[in-house]
Amino acid sequence: MTMRVADLIFALTVCGPGGTFRQLAVTSDDEVYLTCKKDARAAPCSHLLDKRPRDIGEFLWSVEGLGVVRWEQSYGDGDPCGPDGWMMILDIRGTLHKWQGAGQYPPQWDRLTELVEAFLAGEGQSLKW
Repeated sequence: MTMRVADLIFALTVCGPGGTFRQLAVTSDDEVYLTCKKDARAAPCSHLLDKRPRDIGEFLWSVEGLGVVRWEQSYGDGDPCGPDGWMMILDIRGTLHKWQGAGQYPPQWDRLTELVEAFLAGEGQSLKW
């Protein structure tokens, strides 16, 4: 199970304390991965989730519908890989957009996390700590 960065059309990484993180990633091949690193010393583990292309498309359209293209590129002064850090990329019609932050979040962040949690709900997974 290999995911190349070049194949990503969406990725949201939420960082936790001590180098831990959780990431939801969608590839151009309609593959959905949930990657977690629960311990700073452990290697990340990835799970390929069973999602239909229609559900993936609806999810991505919903994310784009939040007006993410109008978000600032950076929020907060901290390290996006540190506690309370986050990073997101989204390919919108061939243009790759990137955002990041630490401790501060863009407008509609709560709605974005609700969309992600609803998308993961059928898998018994979550990005929440």
